[in-house]
Amino acid sequence: MTMGDHLRNSGMDCWLIGKTHMKADAAGMARLGLSPDSVIGARQAECGFDTWIRDDGLWTYGPDGFYDEKRSPYNEYLSS
Repeated sequence: MTMGDHLRNSGMDCWLIGKTHMKADAAGMARLGLSPDSVIGARQAECGFDTWIRDDGLWTYGPDGFYDEKRSPYNEYLSS
């Protein structure tokens, strides 16, 4: 059971927005035969949450320019 599962059982929607610092247990999912393409597998891969916008990149600007060429979808979400 994940935190998202517990919250969902209480009747809450559980959306993942932003930086999570969570990592899916890929070995555990494989051992249980959970495909990341299934509903339960996709939620498990996102630590029990439904994904709205996940931001796991380095989006800041450093001495040599941006750390990641992609722009942050999360920053775009916050600015809208």
